[in-house]
Parts: sequence; C-alpha cells; structure tokens
Amino acid sequence: MDTSISGSENIRMDEYHQNGSRISDPRLRKAVAMVTETQRLTPLLKEELRLQILTKRHANGQAEIDKEDHTPKQFELTPEEIEKKQRRREQNRLAAQRCRQKKKMCQNFVLLELEKQQARNRDLEMELRKLRREKMELQSAYESHVTSGLCSFVKPEGEHILPPCSFSDFSFIGEALNLPED
Repeated sequence: MDTSISGSENIRMDEYHQNGSRISDPRLRKAVAMVTETQRLTPLLKEELRLQILTKRHANGQAEIDKEDHTPKQFELTPEEIEKKQRRREQNRLAAQRCRQKKKMCQNFVLLELEKQQARNRDLEMELRKLRREKMELQSAYESHVTSGLCSFVKPEGEHILPPCSFSDFSFIGEALNLPED
C-alpha cells in the first residue's frame, strides 16, 4: 500500500500545517509535521488509529492504555502447577539421559564393528600374502621339476607328451576364491 501523498492530499496537509495551531494534541501535531517532512501518510494514519481506539475506550468507560508499564505480571504457581513443572523437568531429564545412553551405545557398536572389520581385513591380507608365497613356491617347484628331466610327461628334448600347462590355466581357482590379480 502506497502511503505517499498525492497532489490533492498535499493541499490538505498544507491546510493542516497552516492551521497547526488549531491541533491541540501534541502527538497529532508531531505526526502532521512528520507527514509534511517525509511526504508519507503513515505517521498520521497511525496517530489517527490510536485516537480512534482511545475514543472507543473512553466511550466504553475504560482507561487509557498505559504504554509505559509493559512488564509482564508475575503470578505465583499453585502447588499442583509446581508439581507438574517438576514432573515435566524430571521426565525431560530422564529422556535426555536415555538419549545420551542410546547415542553412546550406537557409537560403541560402530567402533566394535570397525575393529572387527579391521581385524578381518588384516587376517585376509595375511592369508593373501601366504597364498601368493605358496603359489610362487609351487611355480618354482614345477619349473625345477620340468627342467630337471625327472618329469615323465616331458621328453629329454623338451617336448611335452601332454600339452604344457601353466598356472594361467588354473586362473579359474583364483576367480572362484575372488583373489586379486598379482
């Protein structure tokens, strides 16, 4: 909503300003001065609304609104209200305690699970090293057996009676065991 003053309203405001001596309420006089200064009607509208409210209150026999004393009133709690408040605080304290315990248990569970998985990983790495070492020993034993001339499947000229095999022919074992490639 635009509260700026148009041309016709400006003429009326000039009349208010010229006849300012006729305005008896100092707050209304101050609002008129602000309107002429800022060219906005908001201060005047607020003051007019305040005066309407005061007029209605006086008509109903009510006193003016005391703006100065806005401190909230302090009421004494009844024994039932005090007990209810204490009971709520105790319930909240216990709920917070349960929440902290549950959080700590979850953290401990995660840490234990992490330690288990790290131990399992170390065991698997050791087994992998052992199996690689065993593979190298078997490969070396096979090669030394074939080259020694003691193998009955290899003729002395180096010709195989059976087709030669290599460990790559047994790669399906590594795949079945999900062993990583060397």
